[in-house]
Amino acid sequence: MSEKIGCKGKSQQPSPWDQLLQHENTKPKSCIEKILEKLPPSYPVGAIFLNGTLVPVIAISNVCEGCIYFVGEDGQVCVVDKNKVDGLCFGQVEAEEEAEGC
Repeated sequence: MSEKIGCKGKSQQPSPWDQLLQHENTKPKSCIEKILEKLPPSYPVGAIFLNGTLVPVIAISNVCEGCIYFVGEDGQVCVVDKNKVDGLCFGQVEAEEEAEGC
């Protein structure tokens, strides 16, 4: 979204409300979205963070409008809202119980 010019000619930053009400197609993509869109199908991914929660996955399956498809540890395809992915882990992720013993 571009800067707005106020009534006295001063530039104003868009308010948080403007950003929330912005149409989905005009919102800037997050760095995570940009990375995910560049990964080829079957690219290995160790885990994703969904709203701060670590979710182990094996690979990315597909990225399409609004959704990202991952292959879960059990081989099932998981469909995720791309706006809820806050992070990615590449490589093998250790289970919490194993990590505590280190």
